[in-house]
Amino acid sequence: MADVNPGVAPRRRAADRIAVPVAEAPVLLGVRRAAIVEIAAFFLVALTVDFAFLDFDRFASLSPHPFWIVVLLCAIQYGTTEGLVAAVAASATLLVGNLPPPRFDQDLYQWLLSATLLPLMWAVAAVIFGELQGRVRRERDALREEVLQSRKREEVIAAAYRKLDARRENLEARVAGQLRTVFAIYNAAKGIERMATHEVQAGVSELVRTVMSPRRFSLFLLSGEVLDLAMNEGWDDSETVYPRAYDGQSRIFQAVVGSHRTLVAAAAEDERILAGDGLLAGPLLNVDSGEVIGMLKIEEMGFLDLSVTSIENFRLLCEWIGTAYAQARRFESAMHGLETAGSPR
Repeated sequence: MADVNPGVAPRRRAADRIAVPVAEAPVLLGVRRAAIVEIAAFFLVALTVDFAFLDFDRFASLSPHPFWIVVLLCAIQYGTTEGLVAAVAASATLLVGNLPPPRFDQDLYQWLLSATLLPLMWAVAAVIFGELQGRVRRERDALREEVLQSRKREEVIAAAYRKLDARRENLEARVAGQLRTVFAIYNAAKGIERMATHEVQAGVSELVRTVMSPRRFSLFLLSGEVLDLAMNEGWDDSETVYPRAYDGQSRIFQAVVGSHRTLVAAAAEDERILAGDGLLAGPLLNVDSGEVIGMLKIEEMGFLDLSVTSIENFRLLCEWIGTAYAQARRFESAMHGLETAGSPR
C-alpha cells in the first residue's frame, strides 16, 4: 500500500533524527568523566604556560582571570555540577600555596573576602550558567519526549488509517461480490424455473453452487417411502461412498421427510442423525402445499461458509427448489392429462 501522505516520510525521518535517545555519558561520583578530563587538561596546560612563560603566580595579576574560561565552559556545556567542580578546581589551583598576603590596612575579614572573592564569583557563575543550561536541557528533553509521542501518535494514526483502508477495500470487495452473487443467483434461479422436471434438475446444480459454494452435494427425490439419489456433484466413488438411497427406517428420512427438519452437523443431535453422511440436509418442500419433494444434502463445504446466514440460505434454497420442482411436476401432469384427454379412444 502506498504511504498515507507523501509528506509524512521526510517528517518521520527528521523525527527519527531528533527522537533517538542520547546515550548516557559515563560518570564518576556524579560528574561526567569527560568534564573531569577536560578540567584536568585545562589546568595542566594553564600551569605549564604559567610556569614556563610567566611568574607562576597562578595568573593572579591578569584580569579577567583565565580560569573563568574553564568554569564558564563547563557550566554551559555540562551543567551546575560540572561547573561547580571546575570552580572548586580553579579555586584550589589559585589559592593552594598561593594565598595573597594581607595588607596592613585590612583586617581578617577583609583579607578573607579579597582572597575568596574570585572563587565565590566562579561558584555563583557556575550555578547561574549551570542552571540555565539545565533549563535548556530540560526543555530539550521535553521537546524530545513530545517528538517521541508525536511519532507514536503518527504511527498509531497511520496504522489505524491503513487498517481502515483495508477494511474499506474489503467491504467494497464484499459489496461487489454480493452484487455479483445477486445477479448470479438471479440467473441461476431462472435456470430452475422450467416447465419440465429434468430441466429443473439440470438448473439445480448451478443454483446450489452459486448460493452455498459446496464442494460436495447431492439431490434426492422422494419415491414412495424411499429417497432416491437423483444427482450428485463432487462425489468420488473411489474415495468416499455415501448412501444412494434412504428408506423410511433411516433416521435421516424420518427427520427430513417425516418431521420436515433441516439437519445441521453443528448441532449435536443433528450430527448423530447425519452420522457422517453430510453437513446439511433439508427437505425440498413445496411451500404452497407442504408436500416434501425430496432432500438436498451437502456433504462438504468450506469451514467459513458454514454460518447462521448460510443455514438460512440453505432452508430457502430447499424451499425454492422444492416449489419449482412441484410446479414442474404439476405442469407435466397437466400436459399428460391434456394429451390423454385429446387422444382418440
